[in-house]
Amino acid sequence: MLPRSFRTDPARVASLAVGLLALLLIVSTAGLGVMLRNSWRAQQDLLRHGLETSAVVIARALTADSLFFIDAAYDPETGTTRRETLAEYAELPSALALQLALAEVSHSHPELDVAILAPDGGVLVDSDGIHTEEKEPLLLEADRDALETAVQGTAASTPFNSQLGTQRAYYPLRGSGQEVIALLRVTSSAPGAFPYSLIVRRLTIGTLLSAVLIVLLWIMLLRLLRRAREAERAALQGDRLRALGTATAGIAHEIRNPLGIMTLSIEELRASFAGIGDEKLRASIDGLAADLHGEVLRLGKLTNQFLDFTRDDSADDSIPLDLTRAVPETVRLFEKGASSHLKIACRGSEEPVRVYFGENRLRQVLLNLLRNAAEAMARQPTGRIDVTVARAREHAVIEVRDTGPGMDAATLDRVFDPFYTTRPDGSGLGLSLSRSLIDASGGRLYIYSKKGEGTTVRLEFPLARTLGTEG
Repeated sequence: MLPRSFRTDPARVASLAVGLLALLLIVSTAGLGVMLRNSWRAQQDLLRHGLETSAVVIARALTADSLFFIDAAYDPETGTTRRETLAEYAELPSALALQLALAEVSHSHPELDVAILAPDGGVLVDSDGIHTEEKEPLLLEADRDALETAVQGTAASTPFNSQLGTQRAYYPLRGSGQEVIALLRVTSSAPGAFPYSLIVRRLTIGTLLSAVLIVLLWIMLLRLLRRAREAERAALQGDRLRALGTATAGIAHEIRNPLGIMTLSIEELRASFAGIGDEKLRASIDGLAADLHGEVLRLGKLTNQFLDFTRDDSADDSIPLDLTRAVPETVRLFEKGASSHLKIACRGSEEPVRVYFGENRLRQVLLNLLRNAAEAMARQPTGRIDVTVARAREHAVIEVRDTGPGMDAATLDRVFDPFYTTRPDGSGLGLSLSRSLIDASGGRLYIYSKKGEGTTVRLEFPLARTLGTEG
C-alpha cells in the first residue's frame, strides 16, 4: 500500500514507477552481462587449455630426426638461427617430412595454424615451406611476453585477442644439447568467441542508452505532470476568483452607499460637537471621528479596488494594444506619485509589440506591480525599479524588476493565494486577480525572487499576430 502522499501526488507515483523501471533494466542487464562475461571467459579457458594441449601433442610428435636441420642451423653462442645453414639442409628428407607434417595438421584442423619459430620470433617452417630468408617478426606485446617465457624453456600462451579472434600457444623445442633451439607456435582462431565480447559491448552501450532514454522520459513526464498540476491549480484559482469577483462586485456596490452615509454622518457628528466648551471632550470626540473616518476611507479604497479588478473591459481585447506605448505611459503615470528615493527606468522594444489585452486592465495590473515593488522598498534609503518590454519568440514579455528585500520560499509559494499578504494594510488580492486576468487572455505571470536579492515579475502575452491579423 502506497503512502497517502504518493497516492495524492501523480508526480511521485510517476517518479517511483520510472525509478523501478530503470532499476529493473539495470539489474537485468547487469545480470545478463555477468552471465555472458562468465560464459565468454569459460570459453576462453577451454580454448586456452585445448590449445596448450594441442601444442604439447604436436611437439612430442616431432622426433629428433625431423628437427635435425634446425638443430644444425642453431648457433648456441648467439642464440640465433643461421639462415644460410637452414638453406643448405632444406632439401633433406627430414626437412621435407617436417614441412609435410605441418601442412597435414593445418589441413586436418583448419582452425589451427602451426609453425616453428626461431628464438627471435622469425618463422622457420610452416605449412607453406621452409623460410630461408630472415624477416622482421610481427609480434604483439602479448606475443613478446609469451615468446620470452617459451625461450626460457616454459610453455606459454597469449590471452584471447578479441580484435583478431585468435589465441596462440608457444612450446619450447630442444635440440641435442637440451637447449631451446626453436619454438612451436600453435595459433587457434575462435570465430565463435568474438560475438560474445561484441554482445557484451553492445549490451553495455544499449543499457546506457536505455538509461538515458528513461531519464529523458522521466523528465518529460514530470514536466507534463507539473504543467497539468499548474493548469489545474490555475483553473481552480480562476474559478474561485471569478466566483469571488461576481460576489464581491455585488457586495462592493452595496457597501459604497452605506460608506457614503457613514462619511456624512461622521462629518455631522464632528460639526455637532464643535461648539462644546469642554476642550478635552471635544478633542476626544474629534480623535474618535478621525479614526472612524480613516477606517471608512480604507474600506472605501478596498471596495474600489474590488470594483476595479472585477470590472469587465474584455471588449478592448479585440483591439491590438502596443505595449511599447502603453507600458511607458503607465510607468510615467506611476512616477508622478512615487517617492523621490526611487529610481524608475523603462526600456521598450524598438519595434511595436502588440497583444490582445485591454489597456485599462494592463494599467491596473502594471500599477499594482509597481506599487508592490515600491512598498517593498519603502524602508530602504534607495531603490530601483526596471521595467522592460521585449519580444521572446512568439510572446511579448514585460518584466518588472526591483532591488527590494525579496521573498523567501514560503512566501513565494503563497504569493498568488487570495487574501494572502505580508503588509498590514494590504488586501492580498492584487497578484491573484492580476494573474487571473492575464491567464484569461492566454498569457502567464511568473514571479522570481530570493531573500535579499530582489524580485522579478515576468508577464508573457501571445503576440497579436498569433491570434489574428493585425489591423
